[in-house]
Amino acid sequence: MVFRRAASTPQAVPSCSSAEREPLARSALFCEGSGPTAATARRKIAEVVGAFHPEQMVRDAQLVASELITNALEHGALGTVVLDVAVHPDGVSVCVTSHGDGDRLPETSTWELPDAAARSGRGLAVTQALSDAVRVVTVRGAAPGRDLISVTARVV
Repeated sequence: MVFRRAASTPQAVPSCSSAEREPLARSALFCEGSGPTAATARRKIAEVVGAFHPEQMVRDAQLVASELITNALEHGALGTVVLDVAVHPDGVSVCVTSHGDGDRLPETSTWELPDAAARSGRGLAVTQALSDAVRVVTVRGAAPGRDLISVTARVV
């Protein structure tokens, strides 16, 4: 995957910013193709969030972004994955948006750790554990045969 920097997130993509409060800082990355994805996202979060919040919040936001990006790439349809990070005085919103089948994403209330012997399946539970709120927005039929799925996690 190759990330390219964006000045702002396209209007067609749900944003992690709240209309009610302006973020202290915001950064969006668009991921296309192949290459380092989670590592690039972690560096960007360290740069943007680290200027305003303690190291633990930076690490939590990095892990949430890594898990959500990995899930989007593994379970979503081919195409662009967008990472949108908004820094607020009391926390960080991490939003990952991609195309896929919205019916495959379980309800947030069911995001639990799998059995200890399971080889995968921890990403959503880790996201839930590190976030005080998680919101999923699905736009049905946003592309032919695909939904637009946006997962926003608020790390405090």
